[in-house]
Amino acid sequence: MNIAVCVKEVPSATAARRLDPSTHRLDRSGDSELNPFDVHGLEEAIRIRESGQQVDEIVAVCMGPETAHRPLQKALALGADRAVLLSDPLLAGSDISGTAYALSAVLEAQNADLVILGQQAADADCYVMAAAVADHLRRPLVTQVASLEVADGKVLTIIRAISTGQGDFTLTTVFNKK
Repeated sequence: MNIAVCVKEVPSATAARRLDPSTHRLDRSGDSELNPFDVHGLEEAIRIRESGQQVDEIVAVCMGPETAHRPLQKALALGADRAVLLSDPLLAGSDISGTAYALSAVLEAQNADLVILGQQAADADCYVMAAAVADHLRRPLVTQVASLEVADGKVLTIIRAISTGQGDFTLTTVFNKK
């Protein structure tokens, strides 16, 4: 099984946040870090490997400027086997749709059986990227995962955290290789 984990470089929690007056985008020139919510995704991929499942590769995928090496270095330090940076000046300031399209193209090339995204981006507190990426990949989406177990690299047993408690359900062969 191959697992891809999307990661994002976000301004450090202690960095002052300001807009660039010329582009009206978030100024990302200060201290940055790996999105804390993505750390959970990486930890889950590593936990799956350490549970004895056959995980051939964990790849961290990031879209950002050429300087966005910090989140990828952190992902490798945490246990990812490989890191991919999608960087193009034309992608700067992309909206959710453009970002999801670009990420899905890179993810498709990774031949991942399972794609994990963190709950949200700490810089925007927005979580629709996973749905948009899943739509582009034409794959199922499960959000608010509280627990995930893999059996034989094919069956995921997922417990979702929902507002009324927890709901259990099983998805079989969630991500099929083409």
